[in-house]
Amino acid sequence: VFINKNPALNFDRNQAFSFQFWFKTSSSSQNAFLSTYVNSGPRNGYEAYIAGGKLGLALLNNATNAIYHATDATFNDNLWHNVA
Repeated sequence: VFINKNPALNFDRNQAFSFQFWFKTSSSSQNAFLSTYVNSGPRNGYEAYIAGGKLGLALLNNATNAIYHATDATFNDNLWHNVA
């Protein structure tokens, strides 16, 4: 689902923020749940994603100034999961 970007969602990686969503997947492919990335230009913004069944979060200020974190557990079990 695509949602137009609201100015309230514009924040930098060093600002406090929170979000919540539910997901269900059996895929091992990389897919974004929530993302401000665009297909062109610098990779700035944030993205909550799943890759290889692991849930991840990326916070980027530019290509060389980024924070990535992924879970050790996998969640591609076709069950509902709440991320908060």
